[in-house]
Amino acid sequence: MASKRLPISRLTGIAAWTAASVAWGTAAIAIANQAPAGDVKTMDVGQAPPVVVAHEEVLAPMPTMPESGLVVLRYTPVERPEAKVVVRTITVSGPSNSSSSQPATPASKPTRTKSSGS
Repeated sequence: MASKRLPISRLTGIAAWTAASVAWGTAAIAIANQAPAGDVKTMDVGQAPPVVVAHEEVLAPMPTMPESGLVVLRYTPVERPEAKVVVRTITVSGPSNSSSSQPATPASKPTRTKSSGS
């Protein structure tokens, strides 16, 4: 039954179109990445910069996966911290004129506000 649906002529057509599209895509990428002819610079052998070998240790961003078995990720919730009480004392002074008939207003009581805990 497969030979009825996929005769040799159809398989060769599929292969030809696949090869043509891959060749076209490769040519398009090669042309796009080609450097312009005016930007080519030549260096003398005497002016070549010295080669320096740098050894840099890069840590893995994630632990390595085991050869076999399961990887278990654990989440431990943390209790929210208690809200801190913030006490703010505001002292209001009276006018600087001492001949005023009204006495200076007394300091207000401290204001208590609760923090959101963040």
